[in-house]
Amino acid sequence: MLIMKNSANKCLTKQALQSQATQLLPLLTVTFLDLNYKQIIHQRISQQNITYQGLTRATDDKFDQVMIKWQLSTVVSNDLANLHHEVQVLKALNNFKIKSQHLVAIASPVLEYKSLPVTVAEQSYQLTVLVMPYYPQGSLA
Repeated sequence: MLIMKNSANKCLTKQALQSQATQLLPLLTVTFLDLNYKQIIHQRISQQNITYQGLTRATDDKFDQVMIKWQLSTVVSNDLANLHHEVQVLKALNNFKIKSQHLVAIASPVLEYKSLPVTVAEQSYQLTVLVMPYYPQGSLA
């Protein structure tokens, strides 16, 4: 009986996320177009508490194919620590790589990192984006 209850809760959670994604993804597409990204393909979306996270592939005139890792949080949540920490680690690794020219690239370069306010269904959010090169045979891990 407990397994069925957990399974039902998972189903409801998935349905709720799908419903919210139908509102969020078109807004994100328009926002990324406004930031001059093209050929936008949303690849993943997840939700943790009141924060949405996702991966979006796009093209950019300067950088060609890029991967946009994004986080959408309510302004009151200030839950930007995860993405901000990741950017700091990537920058530190890339700075270390530059100083130690004997190392092979171990971290993807940060092409762009910014936060901007957006409104979804009359609610204010903070959209944070981390843009990295897209590697067809690579992994974000």
